[in-house]
Amino acid sequence: MLAALSGRASGSNTNAAARAARDEKLAKFIGSTAADFKASRAHGEVESLAALKGKVVILDFFAHWCGPCIASFPSMRALYDDLKPRGLEMIGLTRFYGYYQKENRIKKDMPEETEFARMKDFMTEKKMNWPVAFVGKDVFEAYGCSAIPHVVLIDRSGKIRKIKVGYSSKEVEAFRAEIEKLLER
Repeated sequence: MLAALSGRASGSNTNAAARAARDEKLAKFIGSTAADFKASRAHGEVESLAALKGKVVILDFFAHWCGPCIASFPSMRALYDDLKPRGLEMIGLTRFYGYYQKENRIKKDMPEETEFARMKDFMTEKKMNWPVAFVGKDVFEAYGCSAIPHVVLIDRSGKIRKIKVGYSSKEVEAFRAEIEKLLER
């Protein structure tokens, strides 16, 4: 993964060094037990991560304001639709930001109930047919999520097998192959 990220033309050694440091930090999560969490609110059925043990799980950390996250949704939907019958589960994870798109962006004091309702509309608009859970900043930190999209792949035993940061349509088929290998086990 490090080589793939380092190979991109960034125009800045600082950005490449920051990505390398991030990738090194995230590599420490691979093989570790995924931290359990419970959603504060959810659209769709989300009890906890522990309730999905025995399934291959994708955690997709995203935000309604994140362009690369939105760009990834068609690929994520295809993975979910194609592989759910074989045992794949996916949960979109987000937080309350206090605003929705341009609405309340300055004050950032939108009530959670309003933002939660806007997310349902967002999911419909973006054709997100997987559950979305609102979690605290602590869950983002437990998975080393400092940039989004941040995708965590968890095997049937609850171990983290891959973390992908950012989105590139060129990487989707390789990622799918990794998921399929886990589903075969």
